Amino acid sequence: TGTSATPKTCSKDQQRKLAELFGDELSILHRCDVDEAVREGWIAPPRFIPVVLPKLDDRAALLEAFVEANMRVYEKKGRPGKVILYIETSVEEVRYAAEFARRQYSSVKVYSAIDGVRSDDAFIAAPAEEGIHVLFACQRFREGSDIRGVEMTGTLIGGSVSAHILLQICGRGMRLDYPEKEGWCVIAQPCEDGRTGDEILDSILLDIL
Repeated sequence: TGTSATPKTCSKDQQRKLAELFGDELSILHRCDVDEAVREGWIAPPRFIPVVLPKLDDRAALLEAFVEANMRVYEKKGRPGKVILYIETSVEEVRYAAEFARRQYSSVKVYSAIDGVRSDDAFIAAPAEEGIHVLFACQRFREGSDIRGVEMTGTLIGGSVSAHILLQICGRGMRLDYPEKEGWCVIAQPCEDGRTGDEILDSILLDIL
């Protein structure tokens, strides 16, 4: 079956289900860590990029700063491809960020995966080697998706982020589309609650670890 990010793959209940599908001798789904998966050539190596956003009381300004920070990072990647940016606070904020990106970056093709203005089918079908494609989403495509050409993902977090969510978000860009690929994952957090930029950076690094 390859690899799986599904938790509890070694549970007795799942072993019984696997045995029903594949036979008693194939009852355990192998669980590996990221280093092993990279070493075996199953996934691209992840590269985490922590970003500290300035303290901004205006939420719209914060969303704009998040979009701009991700675009600056992607410029360093220096290649065409696809980007998925996750804003899990509300549909309205996803919509606002997508509209801002359309206004601010005319050379970038912008898509959204929210009901009412969904263009994610076009994002999936778009040729990754032609230009930069950026999809804005809440939770859609966070897990269980395999989209060709995703070079980078980015997420805007609050005080912390769950490890499995971070793995799901990072994993969207780890499909090994070409041998030298790195799956970049931007983790952005604003300065809040009186904490300094260095403290925010330490917090993000701890989440990654």
